[in-house]
Amino acid sequence: MMTTTQDNHFIIKNNKLLTICLIFLFIASVGFYLYKGLRHPEMILDDAYFFIRYADNFIAGLGHAWNSDGVQVYGSTSLLHFVVVVCLRWCLPFQEYVILQLSSSMMGFAAIFLMIIICANYTKWWIFHKNYLFWTAILTPLFLLNDVFVFHMLSGMDTMLGVFCNALLILFTLRLLSRWRTIDFVLLIVSAYITYLARPDNIIYAVLFPLLAVSILGNLSSKRALVIKFIIIAAVILAADLLAKNIIFGDPLPLSFYVKQSGFYESYAGTYRWNPILFIVQFISMALPFLIILLLFCKKRNMPLLLVFLSPVVLIFLYYFSITQIMGVGARYYLPALPFLVVSSSMVIDSRLIKNPDFLKLTKKRVLILIIIVSPITLLDNAAGLYERYILKSIPLTDITEYAAGCNKPLPQIGYWEAIFEVAKIAEKAPRGTVIALTEHGYISAAAPHVDIIDPLGLHDRYFAHKGFSVEEFFNRQPDFIWFPHPDYTRIVQEILKSEHLWRDYDYYPTAFDYGIAIRKSSKHFDRLMDIISESWQANYGSIQMKDYLAEPLHAVETD
Repeated sequence: MMTTTQDNHFIIKNNKLLTICLIFLFIASVGFYLYKGLRHPEMILDDAYFFIRYADNFIAGLGHAWNSDGVQVYGSTSLLHFVVVVCLRWCLPFQEYVILQLSSSMMGFAAIFLMIIICANYTKWWIFHKNYLFWTAILTPLFLLNDVFVFHMLSGMDTMLGVFCNALLILFTLRLLSRWRTIDFVLLIVSAYITYLARPDNIIYAVLFPLLAVSILGNLSSKRALVIKFIIIAAVILAADLLAKNIIFGDPLPLSFYVKQSGFYESYAGTYRWNPILFIVQFISMALPFLIILLLFCKKRNMPLLLVFLSPVVLIFLYYFSITQIMGVGARYYLPALPFLVVSSSMVIDSRLIKNPDFLKLTKKRVLILIIIVSPITLLDNAAGLYERYILKSIPLTDITEYAAGCNKPLPQIGYWEAIFEVAKIAEKAPRGTVIALTEHGYISAAAPHVDIIDPLGLHDRYFAHKGFSVEEFFNRQPDFIWFPHPDYTRIVQEILKSEHLWRDYDYYPTAFDYGIAIRKSSKHFDRLMDIISESWQANYGSIQMKDYLAEPLHAVETD
């Protein structure tokens, strides 16, 4: 006997076994996430600790300052994430890494929640529509069982905040399209600005998506006036925002915007690590279920929808080819595009099911299409290799200046994170007011808020961000302790090694703590620093004598 749609709906809603299965999927996904987070707390990114230093200085009454001088610096790429970290830091007595992982995890769960709400409310097929349990059981495992997504939920960075804000933007845009009310327009404006605050490059999403949605998908009789109003208000808000930031920080955009432009760091050997094609492959692999739905089930009538949802994504992906995506691990810059694929794919499959509920039966044609879909991932992977070989590897590198050391036997490597932890211990014990120069300064900057940090990369220093590295400016600031830049910054390392200031004013120990250290001989903190460093040296290198690794220049150095 045939059953009606209402009967099927009743059966699904009241099937206890199905409900239990859906709930189990949700619980298992959350359990896997918690297991992963507890077992791998080290998944946090070093750069995330920048937010802790800024938050601590803000709570101490210094504003958004990098150092104790109170100079306001636009060093937080995401001011919104900075606000989140400040609130958590002020309210909760947890360790730094816990605060950071809470900040990204909260935003990750909030983003999943919003995507569930959107998919349930803006689909019409009887199984999809307002079936929150169904969407929870479908989307939660897809995200929480995905290593890339979980990594970013635990990274402490602003990535998940970007995903959340884009989902919020989509929600309020669809609300405005479904029912024109002044409050919905206001909420859309607010969500667009919040999206921009999450990351300035999100301005492409914040402006283009609502404009396309209203222009192409909107049925409002006054949509032309609405578009004009949105453009005017958005322009006024953006102008006010840029003016305010320029007054406060001296920069309308975060310093990372300047220093991550392609070619800013001359002879930067690490460029090959940040391969945009490789990151796109990672993003596609993570978002594959949604891309498969779009490619398999999209019809001509869905083209306006895809134009609205995917145009901003394509545009911002193209923009990312113009920057050096330092610390772009796990497709960090691309992940905020995820809500656009999730929502558009839910709408595409929803429209097909409404038209033809039996279309999901697999045919040979669809199996062939699946193969065609998966194949380009392999091709893109090969393209990533070609991009690295012919474009990234063509970047000219600077040879490091040679020096003479008392002992020619190299020091044993202690590892990236181990070296950071050791230098952090030195910084923590250093006297208040000590000036330290280094490039790997995330965890260290949070661990030692009482020391001033010189950032030769310009992420937190306006001079180096706008003028590039200057060895004269670097040594004019008289750092008491230098942990040499990461060897990928070949030109910066070479200029420091070539400088007479280094050989005249500092004791230099090559490869100590992997990158090399230097201590200013005339520093008022010299004796204390030497005691601290000697203690750390002995803990890491045992019987190896520190004095045996004191370097000398190969050529004579002028003295005052």
